[in-house]
Amino acid sequence: MQDRLKNSADAPLAVNPWIMALVVILPTAMEVMDTSIANVVLPSIAGNLSVSIEESSWILTCYLVANAIILPITGWLSNTFGRKRYFLLSIIVFTLASLMCGLSNSLGELLFFRILQGLGGGGLLPISQAILIESFPGEKRSLGMGAYGMGVILAPIIGPLIGGLIVDNYSWSWIFLINVPLGLISILLVQAFIPKDSLNKGQRCKYGIDYIGIASLSLFVGCLQILLDKGQSWDWFSSNAIVTLSVLAAVSLLFCIYWELKCPNPVLDLRMLKDSNFTICVIGIFALGMSFYAIPEVIPVFLQTLMGYTAFLSGLVVALSGVAALFGMPLAGILSSKMRSPKWIIIAGFSLTIYSLILMSNFNTSVDFATVAQARAIMALGTSFMFVPLNTVAFIFIPKEKIEYGTGMLNLMRNIGGSVGISCINTIVTRHEQVHQSVLVSHLSPLNPVFQKTTQIMQETLEVSTQQANLMILDVAQQQAAMLSYIDGFKIFIIILIIVIPILFFLKAAPNGRKAGIMLH
Repeated sequence: MQDRLKNSADAPLAVNPWIMALVVILPTAMEVMDTSIANVVLPSIAGNLSVSIEESSWILTCYLVANAIILPITGWLSNTFGRKRYFLLSIIVFTLASLMCGLSNSLGELLFFRILQGLGGGGLLPISQAILIESFPGEKRSLGMGAYGMGVILAPIIGPLIGGLIVDNYSWSWIFLINVPLGLISILLVQAFIPKDSLNKGQRCKYGIDYIGIASLSLFVGCLQILLDKGQSWDWFSSNAIVTLSVLAAVSLLFCIYWELKCPNPVLDLRMLKDSNFTICVIGIFALGMSFYAIPEVIPVFLQTLMGYTAFLSGLVVALSGVAALFGMPLAGILSSKMRSPKWIIIAGFSLTIYSLILMSNFNTSVDFATVAQARAIMALGTSFMFVPLNTVAFIFIPKEKIEYGTGMLNLMRNIGGSVGISCINTIVTRHEQVHQSVLVSHLSPLNPVFQKTTQIMQETLEVSTQQANLMILDVAQQQAAMLSYIDGFKIFIIILIIVIPILFFLKAAPNGRKAGIMLH
C-alpha cells in the first residue's frame, strides 16, 4: 500500500511539468534579478532623491534583510495558507510593491516599499523549487532543477546590464516599474497552470503560530544582514553599532535554536539537519553562495578601477559567463538525472570553480578581456554543476511535507553565504591593499639603488622631472598593491572551497537503484 502511495505521489501532475517550469521560472527570475539590478542605479537614485550614495545603499540592504527574514519561514507560511495561494500572494505583494517603488518621491517611501518588495519576493524561490520538485517525476527532477537554475543563475548576471541600459535611456523608476507587467503575466499563468496543492490546503497547525520563533529568527537574520552589509564601511568592531548588532545576532541565534528544537510547530525545522545529505548540501549551498555573489560583485570593480574598463564592458565580462551557465545548467541536469548520487558532479563543480579562482589569482594589471572572460565562464560552468545537483541531492531522504521548509532553508543559506562572501572579499581587498601599499612604498627610497635607477631611466626616456617620476612610480605601486589585494581575496576563496570538498564525499546515493530525487513519504 505504501509503495503504491509513493508511486502515485512521485508521478507528475496533470499539467505538463515543463509548462509548470516555465510558469515558475518567470516570477523567480524577476525576483532574483531585483537583487542585482538596483546596484548600478544607486548614483542616479541618490541624485534624484537628494541623498548621499551611502544613504541610497540602504535600498539594497532593506531588500536583502526583508528577503532573508521571509525565506526560512516560507515552509510554515505555505502550510498555513496553501502553497498555490501563498505563491500568488507573494507575486501580488512583490508586483504592487514594485509599482509603489517606481512611484516613490522620497527615500523613506522607497525604503518602505523595498521592504514590502523583499517580503513578497522572499517566498518565490522556495515555493518555485517545491512546485518543480513535486511536479517532475524522480528521474526527471534534475532536468527540471536545471531549467529552474538557468533563471536563478542568469537573472543576477544580466540584471546590472538591464539596469544600466534603463538608467542610460530612461528614469531609474523603470527598474521597478518593469516588474509590473511581468508580475501580472505571472499571476495569470500561475492561476491558469499551477494546480491546487492537495496536501497543504491552508491547514492551520493545531499548535498555533510560532510567534517567538518568527521574532527571534527575524532578529537574527536582520542583525546579521545589516552588520555584514555595513561592516566594512562602519569599520567593523571599532563601531559600537557593529558590536551591538553582533551581540544581538548571537543571542537571538542561540535562543532561536533552543526554542525551535523544543517547539512542536517550529517555523524553522532544524530537525531536518539530522539528515546528513541535507546538512552537507546546506554547507555546500553556503559555499556556493559565497563565490556566486562575491566574485561577480568584485570583478566589475576590479576592471573599472584598475583596468580602466567602462561600466558596460565590465558588465559584459560578467554577462558573457551567462553563456556558460546556459550550457552548464541543462548539462548538469542531464548528468544528475542519470546518476543515483550526483556527488561527483558537485565535486567537479567545486573543482572547476577552484580552477577559475586559480586563474584569477594569476591576474595582473595587464590582463586582457579574453582572459578575464574565460575565467568567469569557467566559474559559471562550475556554479551550474554545483547548483543543480545540490538542490536535488538535498531532498533524497526528505519527506514531501517538508519540501518548503527545506527549500527555504537552502535559499536562506545561499543568501547568507552571499552576504558573508561579499563582506569577506570587500574587507580583504580594502585592508590588504593598505598592507601591500605600505610594504611597496617602503621600498621607494632614494637609498634603494633599484628605485634610483628607475627614476633616472624615467627622467631620460619620458623627459619628466624627478618629482613627476616619483609620483608615477607611486601610482604604479598603488595599482600593484590593489592588484595584490584582489589576488589575496581570490586565494582565500580557493581555501574555503577546498575545505568543503572532503565533506561532499559523504553524500549518500538514492536507495534501491532510484535516481536522485526525494522520498515522498
